[in-house]
Amino acid sequence: MNTIQLRAYAKINLYLDILGMQKDGYHRLDMVNAKLSLHDVIACSIVPQRTIELTCSNSSIPTDSRNTAFRAASRYLEQTRSKWGVTIHIDKRIPHGAGLGGGSSDAAAVLQAMDALAEEKLPNERLMQIAAGIGSDVPFFLEEGCCYVGGKGEKVVKIFTLTSLRTSPVFAVLCSPSVHVSTKEAYELWDRSDAKTHSAPAALIQSLIGGQWDSLSSHLFNSFEAVLFPAYPAIQQAYDAFAKFSPSTPRLTGSGSNLYSIHLNRREAEDARSRLLTEGYPSQVYELLL
Repeated sequence: MNTIQLRAYAKINLYLDILGMQKDGYHRLDMVNAKLSLHDVIACSIVPQRTIELTCSNSSIPTDSRNTAFRAASRYLEQTRSKWGVTIHIDKRIPHGAGLGGGSSDAAAVLQAMDALAEEKLPNERLMQIAAGIGSDVPFFLEEGCCYVGGKGEKVVKIFTLTSLRTSPVFAVLCSPSVHVSTKEAYELWDRSDAKTHSAPAALIQSLIGGQWDSLSSHLFNSFEAVLFPAYPAIQQAYDAFAKFSPSTPRLTGSGSNLYSIHLNRREAEDARSRLLTEGYPSQVYELLL
């Protein structure tokens, strides 16, 4: 086998708090992340020459070392001292700069694909170490299901959710305002802000472990809302419109511009999506992969 194709799933932050700065200059994070059924498709093929060639269906996305998937491939080849190379194609479906972790998910999928194609497989701990050196969200995407994530993203603990109490999937309505927020700018705004807010993830984690789906929405939190809403009026306006008719309180996901709400049945989710479309906001319904 010299070719493999994988799905790189998007994520939402059910909980995101910034606890301060670490000695190494990275922000110390407290997060609970869940994957969505929305995904990019990554195709990787081995080539005999030690080269990396990356193509992407979205021409606005760089295909050189600025791309996290490219850096993941480079890092894997360096760390394993491989003599072969790889061609990568990304069929891009996750919006860029929306806080959905698309770039990090692509990078994790490339690591998994290259390791699957390699003659000698790396232990999961080694893959996690490589992932942590690429970006704070990358290690999470190497794990299945919903996870607690701490430190600068390198601490990943799977949350075993009591899905047996659900007779149908849990859905997320994703609202996409036409605004791009870079991760760098979001953190700079947070660093300068005097309006920082904090919470604690224990109640949310307990709801997930106990399968208490009805209380899930009341425990969602994102520390970036306090600094991004004032800086980006378009996101605040989308939030206000969303909150008016959604049965569950919408939240910002990640450090980007996308908003989401959680719903326990598809009809309710589709109704919220329909209302968002009427208000002029692109939106979709996706399943949470718990």
